[in-house]
Amino acid sequence: FNHGGFYFQDVDGQEPFIVSEFIIIYPKDLPLLFHERNLPVSAVITEDPATGLVTRRYTVERLPLVEREPMMPSRDAIFPMVKIVTPRTWNLVAAAAKDRHLSRTDTTYLVRETTARVLAAPGEGGAPAPRGTAGKLRRLYAWVNAEIESGSNGPTATLIEKRGDREDLFLTMCEAAGIPRKPAFCRAREQFHDDTWWETPNMSYFSDYSCNLFETEEGDIWLTVGPKFAPFGVLPYPLQGGTALVLDDVGGYEFRRLPARPDEEHVVRTATLLKVKPDATVSAQYEIRLAGLQGAGLKESAKDWDNNRKKNFGENALLRHFGAPREVALDFGDLKAFGQPFTFSAEFTMDRFARKNGAEVAVRNGLEPLMLTQRFVDRAQRQFPLYALSPLHREDAVLVQAEPGMTPAAPPPDLVLLTGFGHYSLHFSSGEEGVRIVRRLATDGMRVSPREYPQLIEFCRAIDRAEESRVTFTVR
Repeated sequence: FNHGGFYFQDVDGQEPFIVSEFIIIYPKDLPLLFHERNLPVSAVITEDPATGLVTRRYTVERLPLVEREPMMPSRDAIFPMVKIVTPRTWNLVAAAAKDRHLSRTDTTYLVRETTARVLAAPGEGGAPAPRGTAGKLRRLYAWVNAEIESGSNGPTATLIEKRGDREDLFLTMCEAAGIPRKPAFCRAREQFHDDTWWETPNMSYFSDYSCNLFETEEGDIWLTVGPKFAPFGVLPYPLQGGTALVLDDVGGYEFRRLPARPDEEHVVRTATLLKVKPDATVSAQYEIRLAGLQGAGLKESAKDWDNNRKKNFGENALLRHFGAPREVALDFGDLKAFGQPFTFSAEFTMDRFARKNGAEVAVRNGLEPLMLTQRFVDRAQRQFPLYALSPLHREDAVLVQAEPGMTPAAPPPDLVLLTGFGHYSLHFSSGEEGVRIVRRLATDGMRVSPREYPQLIEFCRAIDRAEESRVTFTVR
């Protein structure tokens, strides 16, 4: 039994309640667990000896209307509630998950024949066919991603039509090759979650992502087939360092820590060259690079875009970053190249990016304003915590060059902020090439209490103030 939960307050914020009552009547010998959260009262429990029935009564009075706030925690973390379940064990949860998960593969003759042919083929440059488990995994993974488009067909139909569920096909080919695997159900790092009721085992606690653990001669390989161009063995960033519920062949389970990658493939990187003229006209070269899974997902979508779709994407991106550019030339690179990040670049000119005041030309620092105040702190105070659980990682480099006869003034002051909300730095330096600007921002899942909220306001405002600074040149 798993009762979805009774909430004593209006979770939709429509009306206040004068009184809210929840009554449970159940046999005395029925094992139940009562999960109580945010309750201002205790249950009144009575028992009828004649019938053996227990009555559990909750009464909560004068519940005000709740004004909802952006990025507030889940309703379970805020509202008074009671949830009822029957006790269960992780063994039962794992066994049920194993039955559902391992029934997916279908090793038909076509699957077995294709698997054998792919693994027997020589590698690039005449390299020998892979022998070890890790090499076979890489070969099958690369072949499935290169040859198969995303769709919903089963493994055999996918091979015939070259379109279908690539993960199902990959796992089926692994089975045909005799490669053992352990299904794993993954949970993101704890900062990306509300509090969890661990006393009641539930598969939903590990529903953020599913992958498979392959124990190879090169060590453990955690693998899933995500976007078509996804690098081998890369898990989504929130999962890195998280926890996995791993199933074995005989219905057992274990909890394992998921690996983290130190190469920061989740960082969005941009590079911009700004060339400034004495009349305050600016020409620009801009490039953005997205590696890892987010870049792979965007490449898989963009590879089928027509020219109009590419033009709309590029011009909208530039509009957000630079205002209204003109004479735009776009380049999306090779959208079908494996092992490469998603890259978008553009060349354009701008009339209003710099402003001229007498003999001075002031140029914006060239960075897309983060506008963190607008994003996170839309009010002076909060009643509830702020949960900004999505990571935000940026690294931007700008070089501002001026024509001969334009002398750069002293650059704006640097800024470095190291807080519990995240890290931010903005650095200026002048040299023969021009004025260089480097910005770095790293925020992971933030949980900000109402008491800490004023500090977050100041963190965001300090960043936004710094990004209003300009690089100034004097025209001789």
